[in-house]
Amino acid sequence: MSGCVQTINTICKHVEDTETFYADFAPLLGTGETLVSVTSVTPTDPTLTASSPAVLSVATTDTRTTRDADGNTTTTTYVIAANKGVSVVLAGGATGAGCSIVTIKAVKSTGKTATLDCLVEVHGVDV
Repeated sequence: MSGCVQTINTICKHVEDTETFYADFAPLLGTGETLVSVTSVTPTDPTLTASSPAVLSVATTDTRTTRDADGNTTTTTYVIAANKGVSVVLAGGATGAGCSIVTIKAVKSTGKTATLDCLVEVHGVDV
């Protein structure tokens, strides 16, 4: 699992993996606002597929572990509140193409829309 918070994080995935990724819309929501539905998920990379978009109905924890050049690991845990985030399944993608953008559009409880761009970098060898 990997996450996206605004456009400050880059999601990295292997070209062969099909994984669930999360996007936190909380910074885009006003006081008392929630998400009620996802209207579209659009990758700029035509070989990257996005499926099963859903509003997170319960608080969701995303834990990521990174390793530095010396082999030291750092684990970061991020919690997305219920009805404030979206999950989407990403598969495929073109390697070596730099970052693609996945645009997620959702409807807020006020009827207005919220749109968030996530950067996706695809690595590995497609076998």
